[in-house]
Order: sequence, then C-alpha cells, then structure tokens
Amino acid sequence: MNEIIKIKLFLASSVVEFKRERMELGFHILTLNNLFIDRGVYLWLSSAETLSKAMTPQGSQDFYNQHIQESDYFYLMVGNAIGERTTEEFEVAWRHFKAHGTPEIHTYFRQVADMDKEDQSVTNFKRRLEGLKHYYETFENLDNIKMTIQQDAIRAAWDSISPFRGKEV
Repeated sequence: MNEIIKIKLFLASSVVEFKRERMELGFHILTLNNLFIDRGVYLWLSSAETLSKAMTPQGSQDFYNQHIQESDYFYLMVGNAIGERTTEEFEVAWRHFKAHGTPEIHTYFRQVADMDKEDQSVTNFKRRLEGLKHYYETFENLDNIKMTIQQDAIRAAWDSISPFRGKEV
C-alpha cells in the first residue's frame, strides 16, 4: 500500500456543553476514515476525548496546545459561553496560523433564539474575531460542520496527491 496521507484535525469547544456533538463529530470522522483509508487518506482527530489524560511535565493544556500547532485544521464550537481553555486553544491556533499558515481555522457559534441572553464571553469572543477580520459561522445542528470537515478532507487529500501539487496551472 502507498503511503498514508494523514490530515490532522483538532476539535475545540466546551467538553461538557458539547458532549453529544463532539461524539457525533467523532463518529462522522470515523465514518469518513472508513471511506478514505483505501484511498490512502486518514483523518487524525485530536480532542479532549482522544488525547491522553496522563500528567505531563508542562501540564495537560500545553500537551493539547502542541497538538493544535501540529494540526492542519482547527474547528471551534462555541455555545452558551467560552471558557479560558477554549479561548487559549483558539489563540494558540491563531498565533500558529499567523506564523506558519496552519492550522486552517473554522469557528462556529450555536444559534441562540435570544441574542440578549448571549453570555458576555461569547460577545467578547465574537468581537475578537471581527477584529481579526475572521468570518465565523453559526449552526443549529452539525450538518454544516460535518460538510466543512468533509470538504476540507477531500481538498487536503486532493492537494496531497494532485500531479499539479506545487506547480502553477
């Protein structure tokens, strides 16, 4: 078999608030892997659920941050609030993106019926993204996030195997 192209994904969000969604996205990625593996592509998911919980000399968050920096894609889901760790994960992804061009960052906010009830942390984070001139997306269900992951995987795989890779066409 030819060399496997590994596409690294990092999923960030409140682990508690998005437990069901995180499990559903993990299953979706597993399903995509079943389709892609025979074509030489593997989606490597890093998330709180998939990374080691063992103590590290630098601390667990530094271990997660290292995985963010090694990722090709960073997906962030924001719901009722955004915590310190999730914000830090975004900042790590953003700094690494500015310096190295990766990971590609996608941010999603769960749609809320009443914008007046939006937590201040969410409002502040949206302003931060607007200041970075970053367009975020909203979601009611996971379909658009799944579609983005699928499109990113196909594009990354195609870019890796294309005979035009690295050439002007």
